[in-house]
Amino acid sequence: MRPGAGNARLEWPKTPLPALEDLGELRRAATFGAVDRARILLDDSAPTALEYAYGNWGPTVQRLGSHHASAGVTVPALAAAFDKHLAPSCRQPRTRADYWRARRLVVTWAVARQAVHGILHMPPDPSRR
Repeated sequence: MRPGAGNARLEWPKTPLPALEDLGELRRAATFGAVDRARILLDDSAPTALEYAYGNWGPTVQRLGSHHASAGVTVPALAAAFDKHLAPSCRQPRTRADYWRARRLVVTWAVARQAVHGILHMPPDPSRR
Protein backbone atom coordinates (compact mmCIF):
# COMPACT_ATOMS: atom_id res chain seq x y z
CA MET A 1 0.00 0.00 0.00
CA ARG A 2 1.41 3.38 -0.98
CA PRO A 3 -0.90 6.06 0.43
CA GLY A 4 0.74 8.90 -1.44
CA ALA A 5 3.61 9.21 0.99
CA GLY A 6 6.42 7.91 -1.16
CA ASN A 7 8.26 5.12 0.62
CA ALA A 8 6.71 5.66 4.05
CA ARG A 9 6.59 2.46 6.09
CA LEU A 10 3.41 1.04 7.59
CA GLU A 11 2.96 -0.79 10.88
CA TRP A 12 0.06 -2.43 12.73
CA PRO A 13 -0.07 -0.45 16.02
CA LYS A 14 -2.65 -2.39 18.10
CA THR A 15 -5.32 -1.35 15.63
CA PRO A 16 -7.34 -3.24 12.99
CA LEU A 17 -5.76 -1.21 10.16
CA PRO A 18 -2.15 -0.29 9.39
CA ALA A 19 -0.79 3.16 10.14
CA LEU A 20 2.22 5.08 8.91
CA GLU A 21 5.15 4.72 11.29
CA ASP A 22 6.13 8.37 10.89
CA LEU A 23 3.56 10.98 9.87
CA GLY A 24 6.43 13.43 9.49
CA GLU A 25 7.06 11.82 6.10
CA LEU A 26 3.80 13.42 4.97
CA ARG A 27 4.98 17.00 5.57
CA ARG A 28 5.56 17.56 1.87
CA ALA A 29 2.73 15.39 0.54
CA ALA A 30 0.65 17.23 -2.05
CA THR A 31 -2.52 15.67 -0.67
CA PHE A 32 -2.61 18.26 2.13
CA GLY A 33 -2.81 21.19 -0.27
CA ALA A 34 -2.74 24.50 1.57
CA VAL A 35 -3.86 23.21 4.98
CA ASP A 36 -1.97 23.70 8.25
CA ARG A 37 0.14 20.53 8.16
CA ALA A 38 1.83 21.32 11.46
CA ARG A 39 -1.46 20.98 13.37
CA ILE A 40 -2.54 17.82 11.55
CA LEU A 41 0.85 16.14 12.01
CA LEU A 42 1.51 17.40 15.56
CA ASP A 43 2.93 14.59 17.71
CA ASP A 44 2.78 15.59 21.37
CA SER A 45 3.07 12.06 22.74
CA ALA A 46 6.62 12.41 24.12
CA PRO A 47 7.19 13.90 27.57
CA THR A 48 7.64 17.69 27.50
CA ALA A 49 10.72 19.55 28.72
CA LEU A 50 8.78 20.51 31.86
CA GLU A 51 7.87 16.88 32.53
CA TYR A 52 11.52 15.89 32.15
CA ALA A 53 12.38 18.55 34.77
CA TYR A 54 10.62 16.50 37.49
CA GLY A 55 9.48 19.59 39.39
CA ASN A 56 12.72 21.55 38.94
CA TRP A 57 11.01 23.92 36.52
CA GLY A 58 13.01 27.12 37.12
CA PRO A 59 16.06 26.30 34.97
CA THR A 60 13.87 24.64 32.34
CA VAL A 61 11.58 27.66 32.03
CA GLN A 62 14.59 29.99 31.85
CA ARG A 63 16.13 27.85 29.10
CA LEU A 64 12.86 27.72 27.15
CA GLY A 65 12.33 31.47 27.63
CA SER A 66 15.78 32.32 26.33
CA HIS A 67 14.87 30.84 22.93
CA HIS A 68 12.13 33.43 22.50
CA ALA A 69 13.82 36.44 24.10
CA SER A 70 16.37 37.01 21.35
CA ALA A 71 13.86 36.57 18.52
CA GLY A 72 11.29 39.00 19.95
CA VAL A 73 8.18 37.58 21.50
CA THR A 74 5.10 37.45 19.29
CA VAL A 75 1.67 36.07 20.07
CA PRO A 76 2.06 33.24 17.51
CA ALA A 77 5.45 32.33 19.06
CA LEU A 78 3.93 32.26 22.55
CA ALA A 79 1.00 30.15 21.31
CA ALA A 80 3.39 27.70 19.64
CA ALA A 81 5.46 27.47 22.84
CA PHE A 82 2.30 26.81 24.85
CA ASP A 83 1.19 24.10 22.39
CA LYS A 84 4.60 22.44 22.61
CA HIS A 85 5.49 22.74 26.30
CA LEU A 86 2.31 23.21 28.36
CA ALA A 87 -0.79 21.95 26.56
CA PRO A 88 0.42 18.34 26.29
CA SER A 89 0.89 18.22 30.07
CA CYS A 90 -2.88 18.36 30.52
CA ARG A 91 -2.87 14.63 29.71
CA GLN A 92 -0.66 11.80 30.89
CA PRO A 93 2.09 10.73 28.43
CA ARG A 94 0.42 7.31 28.04
CA THR A 95 -2.87 8.96 27.05
CA ARG A 96 -1.04 11.18 24.57
CA ALA A 97 0.66 8.11 23.08
CA ASP A 98 -2.74 6.42 22.67
CA TYR A 99 -4.17 9.55 20.99
CA TRP A 100 -1.15 9.72 18.66
CA ARG A 101 -1.52 6.06 17.69
CA ALA A 102 -5.20 6.65 16.83
CA ARG A 103 -4.37 9.88 15.00
CA ARG A 104 -1.73 8.12 12.87
CA LEU A 105 -4.34 5.55 11.90
CA VAL A 106 -6.93 8.19 10.94
CA VAL A 107 -4.45 10.28 8.94
CA THR A 108 -3.12 7.16 7.17
CA TRP A 109 -6.67 6.14 6.26
CA ALA A 110 -7.51 9.65 5.04
CA VAL A 111 -4.42 9.87 2.84
CA ALA A 112 -5.02 6.39 1.39
CA ARG A 113 -8.69 7.21 0.68
CA GLN A 114 -7.99 10.76 -0.53
CA ALA A 115 -10.20 12.08 2.26
CA VAL A 116 -7.76 14.40 4.03
CA HIS A 117 -10.14 17.36 3.89
CA GLY A 118 -12.71 15.27 5.75
CA ILE A 119 -10.46 15.05 8.82
CA LEU A 120 -9.24 18.63 8.93
CA HIS A 121 -11.54 19.52 11.80
CA MET A 122 -10.06 16.73 13.95
CA PRO A 123 -8.19 18.33 16.88
CA PRO A 124 -4.99 16.71 18.20
CA ASP A 125 -6.79 16.13 21.51
CA PRO A 126 -10.27 14.57 21.13
CA SER A 127 -11.42 16.13 24.42
CA ARG A 128 -11.06 19.65 22.89
CA ARG A 129 -13.96 19.33 20.46
